[in-house]
Amino acid sequence: MAPSPPLHAAIVGRQPGKALLKLLKGGEDPNARDESGLTALHIAARVGNIDAVSVTLDWAARRTKPSRLLSGAPVQSPGSPWDLLTAAAPGQHNASPLHTAAAHNGDVLRLMLCHNSVSNPESSFLGIAIGSKPQQGLLDIRDSRGRSLLHYAVEAFNIPALRILLQYSSSFATGAAPNPSRNGNSGTRELTWGGSGLNPVDNVGHTPLHCELQGGDPITSPR
Repeated sequence: MAPSPPLHAAIVGRQPGKALLKLLKGGEDPNARDESGLTALHIAARVGNIDAVSVTLDWAARRTKPSRLLSGAPVQSPGSPWDLLTAAAPGQHNASPLHTAAAHNGDVLRLMLCHNSVSNPESSFLGIAIGSKPQQGLLDIRDSRGRSLLHYAVEAFNIPALRILLQYSSSFATGAAPNPSRNGNSGTRELTWGGSGLNPVDNVGHTPLHCELQGGDPITSPR
């Protein structure tokens, strides 16, 4: 078995933030993969190391210049926080660190979605952002099977993550009533807020509840 990259090992060993930052400054690549194809953020999400997530995203944000486009949208260039959060894991259904967090740790998921480098400022006071909400593009991210963060949270029975995702998904409401739309030829109704589905379907038409009733996915479920 090949040894894990130093950054991965430090995260699993819960080394202090200063030690992680030293590795990053020394040239360790946060997008380096272990033999399972997982990046440092995948590992941090899996073990619930919120300090490692914070240090890694802060470091990537400082190195990404400019950090936002003229429209205000986060830059998605290689090595940017967005790039690290959406990195696909080959052999793991191309799951991103966000998917891993949705399955394993609600606090990590909230930090990833609302990190100031990738979130939308919700309000401000004297020009200082106070409060933020996730970019819809992150909430809507899918793996190679078409499964969303909601699928992963439900499959893993991760109630804290599920509550976070439902809260943020509904926050895209514009104040109008939910917009029911017909879902394919199934005859069922899918509630959407601002285009973000609260009952998303994967590539074979399964909603999160379908997946849970089928027993979940052993790759993503901690049970």
